[in-house]
Amino acid sequence: MGSAALLLAACGGTGGGSGGADGPSDTPQRGGTLRVGMSFDVQTLDPTAPNFASAMDYTAARAVLDPLFGIDPKGRLVPELALSATPSNGNKAFTVKLRKGVKFSDGTDFDADAVVAHYQEIKDKGDCLGCPPRLVTNVKRVAAPDRNTVVFTLTAPWAKFPEVALTGIPGLIPSPTAKKASGAEFGKKPVGTGGFKATEIVPGDHVTLVRDDTSWRADRTYPDKVVLKVMLDSQTAVQSVRSGTLDMMVAAAPNQAKQAKDAGLRVQLNEGLGPEGIILNMQRPGLDDVRVRRALSMAIDREAVNKAAYGGNTKPSRSFLLDENPEQKGIAVAGHDPAEAKRLLAAYGKPVRLELNTLAGGNYMAATQLIQQQWKAVGVEATIKTNTAVGIMQDVLQRKYDVSYSPAFISATTVDAMAVAFTSGGSRNLGGYANKDNDKLFARLGAAGDDTAALPLARQILTNVSADLPSIPVVRKMGMFAASSKVHLPPADAYGPDTFVVGDAWTTK
Repeated sequence: MGSAALLLAACGGTGGGSGGADGPSDTPQRGGTLRVGMSFDVQTLDPTAPNFASAMDYTAARAVLDPLFGIDPKGRLVPELALSATPSNGNKAFTVKLRKGVKFSDGTDFDADAVVAHYQEIKDKGDCLGCPPRLVTNVKRVAAPDRNTVVFTLTAPWAKFPEVALTGIPGLIPSPTAKKASGAEFGKKPVGTGGFKATEIVPGDHVTLVRDDTSWRADRTYPDKVVLKVMLDSQTAVQSVRSGTLDMMVAAAPNQAKQAKDAGLRVQLNEGLGPEGIILNMQRPGLDDVRVRRALSMAIDREAVNKAAYGGNTKPSRSFLLDENPEQKGIAVAGHDPAEAKRLLAAYGKPVRLELNTLAGGNYMAATQLIQQQWKAVGVEATIKTNTAVGIMQDVLQRKYDVSYSPAFISATTVDAMAVAFTSGGSRNLGGYANKDNDKLFARLGAAGDDTAALPLARQILTNVSADLPSIPVVRKMGMFAASSKVHLPPADAYGPDTFVVGDAWTTK
């Protein structure tokens, strides 16, 4: 599960986070084609595939596949394909009641057997990048006592099971018939219950979606057709919206917000509940020493990075959740202290030379260049390697990197959801981080019966992670939407501030 998003006023504007030209009325309009440029690559629409990683993968898949539950901005469950999830046996079992009368776009029924097949596949494959590791280790059995009921039996208590395991990436339910027929090609031929069908998927270029008028949510799906276009350069995307070749653009950062507003576009900034920052390969010399990791964090002037790379549109961050989150409050990684960074490096006593992996162009490159300078000022030599989002994910998944300022940074709404990154066997543990105490604490956190019991465990995990520094938060993650006056800008999806539910957007014809 990714970070929920909050809408902020953009560029000093008011009115629900929009600036620039007025948009269409709040009355949804049906029909037309919506063309959206996204600053991400697309590889697959199969959420269980190990290369399902980008915001565009998720946005497109979410248009075709529905989740069991959504998540609202406060982290609460929102019924989608499932109506309720009731715990029993001390949180060692959950009974999930499903929505009746729903069909997949291939005409087959959505029922309990489809949910069982999906979660059994996650358990059997064990390589779902966005799935919590406890889905593999802690789910003992998934059964369907009737067509509209699924029972998950766990090996140990897991109080937050519905919020972590039945939402986001693991909660997206595919047609088991289509999965069996398409096999490894399902990511290019996805079939779900969503408001759209994917008629064309070209990795690295675009996804074409056409409204499915047989879907249970067709009356809440407005465009006839949506084209999601890979457009990695956000400056070019802004120009394309201005010229009319695109209707809307989505960027992973707000560095083009002023340009977009000056061009007369409507702008919406979406603040994520997680940070953007640097992941560290702790198996590399130097990075296996906490003194070096602390020095790297203390060399970074986060306010300077925000101003230079993000135009001051985000916030410096030394935390993994929102500062006011009870799990995070008062806990932070080492802050800006160049003198102490130099002392720690001197105590380490060896040269530190690193390759800093990042995306070419935009805020990532600007931030990386400034961090390179800040590290050099304390005695760390870093060379910059630029790559595509897909290339970066391949590098970090194979641990063929030193440090990476990239979208690979983990973002979550709760400490429990961070188990994918901060447990020894987590599917998003991209740097070889291992803390046996934290592994035990995560197990106890999952077994906690209520929030009162869970809170001190979560805080101790964050205290340990903040001291160990397997990754370094730098700024609060911020996404940007910009559109012409004919587009109703949708809210950001709970998965992240650079994703949206396609059916929530509409355009005048």
